[in-house]
Amino acid sequence: MYLAAQRRCPSGRRPVERRPARCSTKREISDFLTGKTDGEDLLHALYDHVLDEPVPERLTALLKR
Repeated sequence: MYLAAQRRCPSGRRPVERRPARCSTKREISDFLTGKTDGEDLLHALYDHVLDEPVPERLTALLKR
């Protein structure tokens, strides 16, 4: 077991193995490529964080011209 994947119990007796969270993105990509879905959920998973970013002032000024 990797040291990074270990942590000690509060009592310090035995290590507890951390398991990585299951990522559904791999499954969503596979479903999209095989035609099972239209990819809407995949696009949201990949790009929704971009919607929260502010629009740069230089781009706003350019669009106002």
